[in-house]
Amino acid sequence: MKMNNSLPKLLSISALTVVSALLAQSTIAKGLNGPHKHGELEITVLKADGQVVFNIVAPAKDIAGFEHAPKTEAEKARALKAEASLYEVDNLNVLFQFSPKGACLPFESYVNSDILNIHSHKKEKGKSSITMLAENDHPKKQEDDVHVVGVGGHTDFVMSYVFDCEKVESVTLGFTKQFPSIKKINLRAKNLEGKIIKTFTSGKKSVIDFSKL
Repeated sequence: MKMNNSLPKLLSISALTVVSALLAQSTIAKGLNGPHKHGELEITVLKADGQVVFNIVAPAKDIAGFEHAPKTEAEKARALKAEASLYEVDNLNVLFQFSPKGACLPFESYVNSDILNIHSHKKEKGKSSITMLAENDHPKKQEDDVHVVGVGGHTDFVMSYVFDCEKVESVTLGFTKQFPSIKKINLRAKNLEGKIIKTFTSGKKSVIDFSKL
């Protein structure tokens, strides 16, 4: 989990922020209750108490280029670079362009994915040949291995962004520019499992009008 505490904090953490973080963690735990479609990003927006919260999920393939556990140093580097691109302040100004300019300031960000659970297995010493044979005959269940990611070979990036906002009118999303394989952005009502209320396609501006939320 990436909590970006270096961002400016203008307000105390509200109930909206707490709920958003819990929703994001819940989404990671159980996955979306719906189709995992490559090229599509799901987003929902909450607005209250001077803050705007974006909860987002997108296939890891569209963010990092793959969905399996990183196997090489190059894949590990790609996964970490993808993660950083989603919460660094300079990139946030590309992903979220508010109108009027400067109406919102980043407060907190949360980024996670199964593919970010990067580690190496250490060779265990001191085991007898009998123990090793027994373990080979009774291997661990697949779900016990953290290198098995996602569901059915698919995994997502789950993100939550909180902004402190004052008199914000709209936001233009830059995800299709930052990640060209994303062809659709589905704006959902209430939560990431809610009804799609609007779809933005690549090549056209993805503008969310706050007056219509």
